[in-house]
Formats: sequence, C-alpha cells, structure tokens
Amino acid sequence: MTVSKETTAVLLAIAAAGTWGLTGVFSKYLLGSAAPMIVVLIELGSSLLVSWVIVAIKFEEVEIGEKFLTASALGVLHPGLSTSLGIVGLAHLDASISSTIWALEAAMTMILATMILAEKLSVIQIFLTVCSVGGVFFTTMNSDQTREITESLYGVFLVLIAVASCALYAVFSRQISKDSAAEPLLLVAGQQTIGLLVSLAMFPFHWSADRLGDLNAISIDIWLICALSGILTFLIAMGLFLAALRYLPAGYASSFLILTPVFGLAAAFLLLGEVLNGWQWFGVFIILLSVLGIQSANSNTSG
Repeated sequence: MTVSKETTAVLLAIAAAGTWGLTGVFSKYLLGSAAPMIVVLIELGSSLLVSWVIVAIKFEEVEIGEKFLTASALGVLHPGLSTSLGIVGLAHLDASISSTIWALEAAMTMILATMILAEKLSVIQIFLTVCSVGGVFFTTMNSDQTREITESLYGVFLVLIAVASCALYAVFSRQISKDSAAEPLLLVAGQQTIGLLVSLAMFPFHWSADRLGDLNAISIDIWLICALSGILTFLIAMGLFLAALRYLPAGYASSFLILTPVFGLAAAFLLLGEVLNGWQWFGVFIILLSVLGIQSANSNTSG
C-alpha cells in the first residue's frame, strides 16, 4: 500500500506537535535549575551545533543565495522570539497551562494565512477563534495562592506573543517552502543561527544575565537534558514541521498542533505531577474544543 505525500505530511505534523508538547515540559523542569534565558541559550546552542555538524556531513557544499538568506531570516520569529519569550513566560506558568495556550497557534495561523496568503476562513472559524482566546482567561485562574494573578497574566502575555511569532513563522514558511528548493535540514540550521543571535541580543535585558555565575553549579544531567530538549525542539520538531509544510497549507498543517497541549498535559501530569483546577480545565476545554471546531470547519471548506 502506497502512502500519499499528504498523508505522510500529516503524520510529520502530528509528530512535530508531540515533540513540542514533550519538550515544553522538559523546559519547565529545567527552569528549576537554571535561569530562563540561560536555558534558551543552552538549548539553542546545542541544537545549532548538532545541526551544522549534520549539514557539514550531509552536504559537500552549501549555496548561500538570496532565497536561503530570506528563509533563514524567519529565525527571528522562530526560534528567536518564540523561544526566548516562550520560556521566560513559562517561568511564570505551569507547563500544562503554557502547553494549552500554544494550542492557539493553529487559530492564529489560520487567520494570518487568510490575511497574508488568501487562504479561506469562514465566519464560524472566526467565531471559534474568539472563543479560543477567551478560554485563555480561565487558564490563568490558578488556585495556588503563592502565584499572584499579575504574575500569571505576565506569563500568559509573553507566551501569547511567542505563539503569534510561531504563527507568523508558519505562514511565511509555507510560502518560502514553495519558492525555495533548500533542504529542510539546511533551512533549520540557518534559522537556528539567526534565532540564537536574536536570543543573545535579548539576553542582557533579562535578569538571567545576572545568573551567569550559576553555570558552574548546573549538574551534568541538567546540561544533558537541556541539550536533548534543544535538539528535539529546534532540530527534530522544526525539521518535521517544515517538511510537512511542503505538502500542506499553512493553516491546515498548523491545525494539527492542537495535539501539542494534549501531549503537554499528559507529560506535565506524568513527569511534573501538575494538576489543573476546575476553572483551568474549563479554559482548556474551551480552547481545545474551539480549535478542533476550527480544524473541522477548515476540512469542510477544503472539501
């Protein structure tokens, strides 16, 4: 039985969502031992090193043309802004809540794809998008009195900006994937390079810069988990998603990211023991149901 390119692309998108859901929990675990921006730099640096080593082994020569540089510039959005702001925001939120907010990426991508790429978006999809954003409000209702509501809102705000950055990245990547013949691995390496430069530029402006001395106190196992998390997040997951975008519309491919919080919630419960309260589960339900509805409406429109 022959598997179509579209089916393969769907499986790649699902695998990317699962990987991102798991690594989000890894990052939350790492924040207990290192400052947010230090985690970002170690993750990105590790993945970048491995990426270029693989590129050097796989390609005898690399052509650095205008299209490649344009595609690499998307690294400003992801992993640059999305990762830096996402992990800093994660420091103020539970991993399960952060994973749920990332489900909004699918809705944001569909709206941006409609505005930029002229992909169709129905009235019901717009309505459900508004509902999904409303669901974020309930996820901030943490019963833990040690975390003030202003801290949760600050974390949500940063993660929402990170999600918007990823949505823009997905839309522009869809167009570039059509125009560029560059291999996904090469694009990932280029984008990670730009992303690391963005994170380095942001580093001095965050309190993490005052914690550089803590590097000596970080244990080997934390370094290894950090490196593994970075490779999974920026090399494996990004490569899978870029490959999927070659054969799927940006909005439709991103709709499978609804599975990211599903994996994230499960991993947060199993690995970190996080449990949501009633209002937070209500918010999760609204977000997931809304985005599933958007995906269903998108399928019906495409059909």
